[in-house]
Formats: sequence, C-alpha cells, structure tokens
Amino acid sequence: MVMSENRVQSLTKELESSDEIIVEIDEHLSALENSNDVSAEFVSSIGSMLVEISKKLKTNKTVQNDYTSWLKDSYNRGNDALEKIVTRSAKKDLRVVAFKALVGLIPLHNDAFESKNMFPYNKYADLLRTLMICEHDISPVLPHLKDVLRYDDMKKSLWKALDLATQMDRLPVVKELSNIIRIVQCYEAPKKTEEPKQRFVRVKAVPLKPKETDKCLRRLWERLAMVKMDKDVKQLLLLALLEKIMPLMDRPVFLTDYFMGSLEEGGAIAVLALQGILELIQKYNMNYPDVYGKLYSMFTPDLFQTPYKSRFYYLSNLFMSSTMLPEALVAGFVKRLARLALVASPTDIIIILTFIINLIIRHPNLKCLMSRPGIAHFDSDPYLPNEPNPAESRAIDSCLWEVKLLQDHVVPTVAHTAHFIDQELPEIEKDMSAFLDHNIQHIFEKEMCIKVEEPPLTFERPSSTFLHKPSVMLAFSAWE
Repeated sequence: MVMSENRVQSLTKELESSDEIIVEIDEHLSALENSNDVSAEFVSSIGSMLVEISKKLKTNKTVQNDYTSWLKDSYNRGNDALEKIVTRSAKKDLRVVAFKALVGLIPLHNDAFESKNMFPYNKYADLLRTLMICEHDISPVLPHLKDVLRYDDMKKSLWKALDLATQMDRLPVVKELSNIIRIVQCYEAPKKTEEPKQRFVRVKAVPLKPKETDKCLRRLWERLAMVKMDKDVKQLLLLALLEKIMPLMDRPVFLTDYFMGSLEEGGAIAVLALQGILELIQKYNMNYPDVYGKLYSMFTPDLFQTPYKSRFYYLSNLFMSSTMLPEALVAGFVKRLARLALVASPTDIIIILTFIINLIIRHPNLKCLMSRPGIAHFDSDPYLPNEPNPAESRAIDSCLWEVKLLQDHVVPTVAHTAHFIDQELPEIEKDMSAFLDHNIQHIFEKEMCIKVEEPPLTFERPSSTFLHKPSVMLAFSAWE
C-alpha cells in the first residue's frame, strides 16, 4: 500500500540518493497531494520526512545537482500539501497534525534554504497566512500557536510576520479578518523577568526595535481598518486593538479618527471606542472636543443591553474623577443617572446610585440636589432631558426626586441604598468597582442572609370561644 505509515518512517531513516527511494518518496508525496482520505499518522510521518529532507538540504547547501533539486522540489511539494490540509481539510485532527508539522519546519528552514544566519520571517509569515485563509474553524489549532508564542523570538517576531502575511494584492475578507483577530488574541505581552529567554529558532534573532514594531503595526492596522465588517467583528477588532496592539505602538494618536467614528455607532462599539479615547487622553494628551457631551449622550437605556456596560461604568467614573469639572456639568450627569435608575434593573440601580453618591462627594455644592423643596415631581422639574449639553440642562436647579421614588423599590437592597438622600453623606467615596460584577443572584443571596427581627407580641389568650359554649355545642349535637 502506498500510504503505509511504517514504510514512510523507514524511508525517513533511509533517505539517500537512491533511485528506488526517490521514486517511493515521490509516490508518498503524490498520495498526500491527491488523496483526501489520509490518516493523521500518515500526515505526521510526512512531516517527519520533510524534517529529514531539510537536514539533507543543510548538508548539501553548497551543492547544486539533480539530487539537491529533487530534495527542494520534494520539500516544497510536501510543504504545500500540508498547507492545503490546514486550509481546506474538514477533519480537525488532520489540520492540527499538519499545522504542528509546519511549525516543526520553521527552525530548519533557515539552515536549509538561507545563506545568512537570520530569522525566517517569510516562513513564519507563510504559516500565519495559512491560518488566515483557513476555510474552517481554527480553534483546534490555536492552542498549538499559543505554545509557539511562548518562545521569545516567535513572540517578538509575530507582528512583522503578520505584516508580511497580510501583504496581498487585496484586502482581507471578513472571514480572514476574524482569523487574524484570533491570531492576535493569542499574543501575550512578555513578562519582565530575569529568566533565560527561550528561542524556538536556533539563531540569535535580533529583536525588532520599537520603531520597527510600530511601523509593522501601523501597516497591519491600515489594512485591517479598511475591511468592511459587521458589528460583532468590529467589537473583536477593537478589543484586539485595545488589549494587544495599542500598548505596543509608539504614538497611537493616529487612531483618534477611528475611535471618534466608532463612537457614533453606539452600543458596545462606542464603549470600546470610549476606552481608546480615554487612553489617548491620559497617556498622550490627546484633545477631544466635547468629550463630556458625547459621554453624556451615551447614558441611555440601550446601555443596559450592551455586554460591556461594567466597562462603561468604570470608564465613566474615570472621566468624571476630576474635582475641577463645572458643577453645572456634573449636575447634568447626576440628573441623567437618576432618570436612568428609574428604568434600570436592581443591579444597575445600585451601581448608578453609588456613582451618584461619589459625584456628590467630589462636588459638595451639589448637596442642594438632595433636598430642594417645591421640586418633587416630574411636571415641576426644570431639568431638560433632551438638552445635549449637560451643563445647559438646568439640572443644577433641579432635585433628585427620582431617588426618593426608589426608596419604595420592591427590592430592599435598592430601597436601602436610595435612603442616602435623607442621611449625611460619607466623607470617603464608595468603591464602585465592587459592584460592577454583581448580578441579581448576588442581591438575592444577600437578601437571604439578612435576619429579620421578629417584633415582640403581647396578648391575652381567651378562656373559651363561642363554639365551646354549652348551648352552641348542644345545637351542633342536635344536627348530628
């Protein structure tokens, strides 16, 4: 049988310039190229054979004859066949084995094909491009990619390899963009430790300088940002940008336009874009016009449906952390939050009320909102909810009657929290992050742990009742 795993293994050991061996190896490579019904063991054996071929090429690098030409041709055929399995095979076990075989060829590529002792960026890029254009789910392969990225040289060379992999005569399609994002998510920033750095490739690869990495990331981002994508893919792209790509950029201020455009889309995309803008403001002194007006417009009931609402609360708290903000502007946010609390879930209400408490503690002059007679109803409220500018919403002339209503909430924890309006505020702000991960189950468990005190009861037990009177008992006996 042509596809005998044992025979392939024996050929790997006996590889030499014998015509019979050459013919048989060609037959096995043809079987791998033309057959869709191969086993994982056979694919693994072909990978081992390619390793031996690359070693033969290393020893015969300076020799140019028919034998070395055949070795290179066989190597390229086997490599192309393995890439085809990764990109097209519907069997995930075959894709995993073929990918591992391709990874094993990277350290040998430089010795077999390159005259200079350099890192094989092109071979690395071919591997990533194979994953990028994969027609099936690449999830089974990603754990093996993460194992490779543990090595210092492979980790630091990822961005240049991705830059090379995406240099095509066209933009990536959405499927390819999703695969690129998943590859990027496998990256973990190197830890600052004194442990010896492990290398996957046996060359002293010169690490990319920050400016070179920044150029690669810029070119990569320019291609990815031009792809037309739906909202789900754009969320993943923004997450990868914020968590993996942006920290490695030298000066990512050029991302400002992209973040500003993403803010207009609303929902989860706007929340992630807001995080990017905050980082640009904090680290690079980026000046965003009317950032508080945009933040104010994002406090809508739609916020409660986004998967990143906890992140939004956290970012909003950072934006409003300055004590130098105008009180009229802060009052607009307090009033908008109070209105939102009327339609929010119990967990969101607790976060919103905590946010309001912290804002009033930062700006003590806003205590006037807690008790202002004559304004305790919707009709008499001077607040303008449709005003886009929070400083001009007349919230400073209003009061928090919404919080008064929440004191009658059906959930006792919410009602108890809303009573802050009738008490002295603490001097220290509350830790809002402690409530961000809470859900309704947390509130339920907290309520179940509360012990209700039974009120003392005093009463006199009656000596007898109406039914125990003799005349009544006689009447009932007559019925019987």
